[in-house]
Amino acid sequence: MALRVRAALVLASLLAVAGCGASSTTNGTESNGARSSGRIAAAIQQLRMRQARTLEQAPNSASSYTDCASLGPVETLSDPTGDLKANFGNPPTHGYDGLDLTEAKLARSPTSLCVDIALRGAPAAHSPAVPLSGDDYSLTVNALRGSVGGIASIEIGFQLWSGGRWLVRLIGPGAEERPDHGFVAAEVGANGTQRSLVISTRNLLRYLVLDTFHWRVQSLANGGKGIQFYDHAPDQAAPVYPPGTRG
Repeated sequence: MALRVRAALVLASLLAVAGCGASSTTNGTESNGARSSGRIAAAIQQLRMRQARTLEQAPNSASSYTDCASLGPVETLSDPTGDLKANFGNPPTHGYDGLDLTEAKLARSPTSLCVDIALRGAPAAHSPAVPLSGDDYSLTVNALRGSVGGIASIEIGFQLWSGGRWLVRLIGPGAEERPDHGFVAAEVGANGTQRSLVISTRNLLRYLVLDTFHWRVQSLANGGKGIQFYDHAPDQAAPVYPPGTRG
């Protein structure tokens, strides 16, 4: 997330300042090093508190399930079961059925965009989410403008935090500069192993409402010891067309 990137940048700049101070005499180095360490610790604590406040203020989007077909024509993506991947190695995936995507559907109306995601098992937050190091479960809708190989213009991420709290965040141009840092009110509902997301078009870029774009869905969760499990549906982004048109 952008807040984590900002934390890393601030930390790097403070470390650079600390390094400059360490080039003086021995006593001066010790004194400057202690002051720099104190400033770095204080900056990290401030960033943790700022992110904690942002997350506390983010609206809980847990809601009732929505059949996307009720909004309009549905575009469907299929994905085989048992194709979970890891960021390294070949660890066992037992217990992570809630990450295994099997199908995704998308529909849109003039006022809303709806995504319905089917999984092999029920999603679960595998450990409590902690600011800056949270092991949260997330589902992300990647929307790409233009060709399949185009740059992702926006992501709609919805994350399951401990306590069954769903947070929806926009990641893309201008999202971090918004007063809400991209966290928006939406509706995330459950129907067995399906999860639906309905988001107002007021919060989306114009092309997601009116134009053709390419999309795919990703699931992600931490498996401990640096391992992350994930799945894509599909591996290559697929086109979605405005209602009443085809490519």
